[in-house]
Amino acid sequence: MPEKNRMFISYSHFDRNQCDRIADAIDRTNRFEIWYDKGLIPGEVYRKKIAEKLKETEVFILLISNASVKSEWIMDEVEYARSNRCRIIPVWLEPVVLPAELEMIVLRHHGLFWYTYQDDEVFTNDLLRFVGDDMEHSEEWQENKEEFSSEWWCTNSQAIRQALKNEKQRKYAYCYEADHALTLGRCYYYGVDETQIDPQKALFYFKISAYNGNQDAAFQLLQIELEQLEPEKQTEENCQAYIRKAEEMYKEGSVPAGLFLGNAYFYGRYGCPKDAAKSAAIYEACARKGNARAQYLMAWYYYHGIGVEQDYDLSVMYAQLAVEQKYLKAHRRLGIFFRDGLALPQDYKKAIEFFEEGEKAKDYYCFCLHGQMYAEGLGVEQNDEEALQLFKRGEDAPINGNRYSVYKSKQALGYFYELKGQEMLPEAAQKYLESYQLGNLACKQDYLRVTAETYQPAKTDGHYSFLD
Repeated sequence: MPEKNRMFISYSHFDRNQCDRIADAIDRTNRFEIWYDKGLIPGEVYRKKIAEKLKETEVFILLISNASVKSEWIMDEVEYARSNRCRIIPVWLEPVVLPAELEMIVLRHHGLFWYTYQDDEVFTNDLLRFVGDDMEHSEEWQENKEEFSSEWWCTNSQAIRQALKNEKQRKYAYCYEADHALTLGRCYYYGVDETQIDPQKALFYFKISAYNGNQDAAFQLLQIELEQLEPEKQTEENCQAYIRKAEEMYKEGSVPAGLFLGNAYFYGRYGCPKDAAKSAAIYEACARKGNARAQYLMAWYYYHGIGVEQDYDLSVMYAQLAVEQKYLKAHRRLGIFFRDGLALPQDYKKAIEFFEEGEKAKDYYCFCLHGQMYAEGLGVEQNDEEALQLFKRGEDAPINGNRYSVYKSKQALGYFYELKGQEMLPEAAQKYLESYQLGNLACKQDYLRVTAETYQPAKTDGHYSFLD
């Protein structure tokens, strides 16, 4: 019998009944060794016990309610769980807006709305899917990995298949060449083209590639080392040492190291200051080397004027270069240009064509953008039913690698329901809340506005201007 994963449930004692019910439902799956204080009165005498249990646990369930978000004790548990790299799963017992200190942590993790479930078994089945078999602790990293693997496959599918074919035929002289070893390492790191994720094999091929002088493989080894760094060793000094190594590899020509640094400076990660201009400069250097992801990102930077002076022409140029390399998300950017008549002549039909190309490539945000065209009657006859179905297609995307698409689709649904009148406000509120819960802070005020006793309709002409 496989060993059970350990689960810690954090809750407010005002929610004891719901906690007991959820714990019983999870316990019936026979998959977890569950621990929660079962009614013990919080106090210093229990801190040691709780700390011990949190150190042992793999899954941390946070029950969110109006009572729990005000609890300093629960905030301490959340912080400790995060420092121990527990898999955090928020479970919302009721609609609630989070205080800022919890927002920073909770909104990075997709959760479940327990209060919307009619059946405990359905809830636990969804929870099991969230936990997953691999027990990855960092949802943000997992999303990025999913996104990168999809992008890499789209732009390198022929080379990937050739490398796997030669490996199967044991053509070692081919497999151990620096570039081919890097390709095989990524196959096992990402798990693409029906290849199972195999960290040992990935590490083997990365080492072979790096040994033969490939800087991208050397960076991949550095990234794995950083990912596996124990929480207590994630000091600013240690992180800066990794950043310095990445910068050296970037200067030696490693594009993946550049993409890593561009991300680190944009978000202010690993001890790097937030610096959009430096991020843009690094991404642009990678884009000029022909990297499709960097080209798409520069299309985004120039479109918004972030880190660079706003320039729609350069944005179009980079988007077209990325599309040529089959970078799926670039279709959406060109569709938006045709939709809005920026740098390209306004052409709703062409906009829809690009959104449909994105849909074929499984860019779920394109469903949302396509839905807007039906909602507003742009290039097609206005059709609420078609708009609704397309918004829902975007909302139903797999969460890994598609968080942005999902929460923008939920926002569009909230807006769609709100425009239908006051009788649809509960549905609008739910979608705004779900979008906010996925990290879309723009929906926080929308949720508060539609749930206020003195409801004020959105000040808008019905245009989905937030879909950009």
